[in-house]
Parts: sequence; C-alpha cells; structure tokens
Amino acid sequence: MFFKKRKPKLNIDEIAKSLESNGIAGDIVDAQEGANKLFGIGKISGEQNQELIVFFMYSYTYALRQVFDDSDISHKLLDIFHERVYNAIFKSPYEAMKFEKLVQKRYAEYYECLRLEGSQAVSAIGKALSKHFFKEDRDVADVMKMGIFAFSNIESRKRIAESVNNNYILIE
Repeated sequence: MFFKKRKPKLNIDEIAKSLESNGIAGDIVDAQEGANKLFGIGKISGEQNQELIVFFMYSYTYALRQVFDDSDISHKLLDIFHERVYNAIFKSPYEAMKFEKLVQKRYAEYYECLRLEGSQAVSAIGKALSKHFFKEDRDVADVMKMGIFAFSNIESRKRIAESVNNNYILIE
C-alpha cells in the first residue's frame, strides 16, 4: 500500500517576499545584461528601469493568475506582492500611488496584447514593451526581440508558479 506524501505548506507572505526581493531585483540585473546584448544599450535609464519593473511585475501577475486561476489566495498573494514592491521602491505614498496608476495602465495594455494568439501576440507585446522602453517606434527586428523576451519571461514565471502549485499548499 502506497501513501501519498503530503505537500508542505508555504506561506503566501514568504512567496511575495521572495518574488519582490529575489525575483524583481534579479530580473533587473538580468535585463540590464540582456538589453546590452540585444540592443547595444550600455546602461538603462531610470525610466527604462521603471518600465522593466512594471513588466516583470506583470509577468509574475499573469503567470500566477494563469496557474492559480482567480482564487482568493492568489488575489491575496498578488496584493501582498504589489504592496511589497511599492514599499521597496517608494518612500512616499504619493509616489507609490502614481506608480500604481502606471502599473494599472500597462497591465491593461499587456493583457490586451496577450488576448491575441501566436506571432500576433508576440508582435503586439513586443511593440508595446518596446514603445515604453525605448520611447520611440523600433524596427520589426527589435519589436520581435522584445516580444520573444517578454514571452520567455512570462513562460519562465509560469513554470515557477506551476512548480509552487504542484509542490506546496499555499496558506495565509
């Protein structure tokens, strides 16, 4: 007779903390290197850094919603995650509120891009991310590079979320 091993419990506060402190911070370092390799950018600006933070937050949010559906626990996890990021970046509530409005605007735009399928979705999200990152229209090759970057980022976050979902029971 085989007994099914119980999954260990994992607190959503710990997940949110890890996503904010390890995930986003590591993503920015990796993005700096990637921007240099893909686009020949020596150092990204403060505005470009902010756009990347928003996109990385979006990629975690999208992945968690895909894996955990629209469950109550995923909503709580995402609320904690966003609050941790805002508190880590901004000292003033006014700055955090202003940034949150930008986040909401970008999320809506990125969600619309991902309603498309296949290469259309890659192109749409690449175009949107390029527009915000570069503050100008880019050629098709750069748009597709950015779209592939975006999709690979989202897919890797989805694999992380699936691993958490398969191996742990989330608790508050």
